[in-house]
Amino acid sequence: MQSHTQQQENLALSFVANAGVDLAKPTPQTLSQLVNESLQQSAALSGRFSVVWGPGVCYGKGSSIQYPENLMYVVQGSSAGDYRVVIRGTAPASLYDWLLEDLLVVPPVPWSTFDANSPTGAAIGPGMCNGMHNLLAMKPAAGLPGANLSLMHYLKQLGSAGKPISLTVTGHSSGAALASTLGLHFIDKLDPKIFTLTMQTFAGETAGNQAFASYLEQRFGNAALRIHNTLDLVPHAFQQSDLEQIPTLYEPLIEPPPSYVTTLVNAFINLTRSVGYTQFGPDQPLTGSLNNDYPQFMQQVDYQHIDAYPPLLGLGGNDIVVVGGTTLSRRYGIAGRRNKARRS
Repeated sequence: MQSHTQQQENLALSFVANAGVDLAKPTPQTLSQLVNESLQQSAALSGRFSVVWGPGVCYGKGSSIQYPENLMYVVQGSSAGDYRVVIRGTAPASLYDWLLEDLLVVPPVPWSTFDANSPTGAAIGPGMCNGMHNLLAMKPAAGLPGANLSLMHYLKQLGSAGKPISLTVTGHSSGAALASTLGLHFIDKLDPKIFTLTMQTFAGETAGNQAFASYLEQRFGNAALRIHNTLDLVPHAFQQSDLEQIPTLYEPLIEPPPSYVTTLVNAFINLTRSVGYTQFGPDQPLTGSLNNDYPQFMQQVDYQHIDAYPPLLGLGGNDIVVVGGTTLSRRYGIAGRRNKARRS
């Protein structure tokens, strides 16, 4: 059996959270089945991890909601005390997800909403606040692991045995941003004598302002790591200096970008200027390369945000398989299949 690094495993776990992401109104039981099948079929994960809580699913509010807004699950690794909390990123077809989490960036919400001892001025985006409330309220459905237990309740119950637990929080895209907020919440709420906390995030946008990022760095130190492709647009949001790089990100392959890209970038620069969004460190940049197969700006965005990550981390073949709605086993991503369909 081929061995994989923790980073490779965490990326694969984060991608597996997309199981069934394209399905309209899937039941929690269906999503559970697809997540488990994906774990079994992914060579980087098969035989190493089992779901012990979840998946927890949030469907948003209103009868018109078609796609789950948030999904999260916990796996136990084959090593004693190894647990990973995995948070899914944006559901591409969910307008609710885009508008009420990803792009809702003002006004900032004090981090004291979740941590009464947080430093003055630390704040996160209102979309991240919505996501946090969704994650903390989740309870797996009847018949699923951890049924009717919130994640915090489950973890405290797990820790009551007194055995040491290594808990890693991970996610890709908006799941990465939420991993940074949920991870910081854990470090303030879980017993440090029992839980050793680490965080690895992939391709995430900013979650909060400079005071929030500094507080996270203070609490986690080197136990938190932000991993990002240098050509991925998403981690360029919403820190001002990074936003300013977006229009020239894909030169010389694509220049100038579509006018709407420049318009949106300028709008977000003006909208978030007073917030001071800041990425946390330390970070691990992965040097991306332009893909000539994607000459349109949004195609390149999709490729760099999803398809590029597995090869950049040395994954190949069938290391990652996502069952149901979208498969990453061949082309590594939602982007690849969607773009292929556009060209046909």
